[in-house]
Amino acid sequence: MYIQLNRTCPFGLAQGVIVGGRDGEGRDVTCEVTYLALLARRVTKLVYPTVAISWHAGAPDELMDFAMGMIATGVGDPAMFNEDTVAGGLQDHGVSLADARNYMNSTCVEIKTAGNSNIWVATRYHNCCAALLEAMRREAAGGMPPAKDLPEFAGRVRAILAAEVRETAAWLDDVWRRREAHGCQPLASCLIADCLERGLDHDRGGTRYQWAENSFVGLANLVDSMVTIRELVFEQRKMTLAELYGVVRDNFAGHEPLRHRILNFLPKYGNDDDAADALAVEWSRFCMETTQSNTVGGHRYVPGFFCHINHATLGSQTGATPDGRLAGTAFADGAGAAQGRDAKGPTASVLSTTKWPHREALGGLVHNLRFGESTLAERTGRQAVRCVMETYLRRGGFEIQVNVVSASTLRAARETPETYRDLVVRVAGYSDYFTKLMPALQDELISRTEHQGA
Repeated sequence: MYIQLNRTCPFGLAQGVIVGGRDGEGRDVTCEVTYLALLARRVTKLVYPTVAISWHAGAPDELMDFAMGMIATGVGDPAMFNEDTVAGGLQDHGVSLADARNYMNSTCVEIKTAGNSNIWVATRYHNCCAALLEAMRREAAGGMPPAKDLPEFAGRVRAILAAEVRETAAWLDDVWRRREAHGCQPLASCLIADCLERGLDHDRGGTRYQWAENSFVGLANLVDSMVTIRELVFEQRKMTLAELYGVVRDNFAGHEPLRHRILNFLPKYGNDDDAADALAVEWSRFCMETTQSNTVGGHRYVPGFFCHINHATLGSQTGATPDGRLAGTAFADGAGAAQGRDAKGPTASVLSTTKWPHREALGGLVHNLRFGESTLAERTGRQAVRCVMETYLRRGGFEIQVNVVSASTLRAARETPETYRDLVVRVAGYSDYFTKLMPALQDELISRTEHQGA
């Protein structure tokens, strides 16, 4: 089956398999097929499908040990989804417990119930930092009076993002209504409950559950940028917001010492630092509440924080940001720290990400970790990494995935791609062949923190 998926799935998309978890009665469903689904991924080493485990606190030790041995090979799978977090979020949307535990990640990490929900996911990807830069530009151009403090400036950024979310929701709702009138999914309607029972097409409300999802890209860059503005503009008063905007507009040209200071001496999200992490809590809540205040097709618009490849594509279209990120470079690869900034180790990194609630983010979110090959070579290393992953999950983390590949291996693959054609890496919710990735994504993967221990 996996070989056939690789023959039919278009490059750049994804196919997913998820195993483990519990049934509606709370019984663990791990069985022989669970291990076969994992083993098939390990032995084929093909890019499709990505394989994940629906983790819960009672997951068998044997399954987790098998998973860690598989991760250690560098295959990139399995990822771990938190069944309680996902199922709880689904029940908040009226999904029964039995259906909520029978969920599926749609290609990357967007969540749908299996076999009975509509197929609308990830529209649109919101560029958090574009809203930030626009608010800075308006003040620098004199269109807005200087903000008196960080909350006032943050309110202006929120207004820009909220307007974008409202416009997107209104557009999606119009598309939804037009598809009710003119759309048609006859084959899907034959296969998805409860279309046949209701005598209604997929596009006309026949499915048991239905909603649309979005995703916010660059949360960590937004948070770190707000830290910079708070420290340099409003607390230390080293420069005005307009002056800082001039620096980022010029891509830090002539201001490398300032960029060095920002990158190396100001607090960063991803290090269990409350000064930065509190802003992540604030902004994630805003994104989720703003999304859910809108409706699409009569249903709450559902938020997410994963990015597929859009951290690279949106980053390539966006100028430098106050966190020290240069123009055209990728944003953070998921809900965790920006690349290379989680300097206090993987435990601190997962503690930061789980300070804000994930249950509402059914649009999906990812926490990426990367380790060098030697870290998981021995059982003690695998157990340590398992503890980090389970810490994340026990604290309500949504999904976590691990790359076991060194930066030196990735650089070698970029230099001699013909030698590394089968090197598969976890990108941002899905896996892909490293040598086929766009250069910006290759650079982004290389720049991620390479943890040497857990």
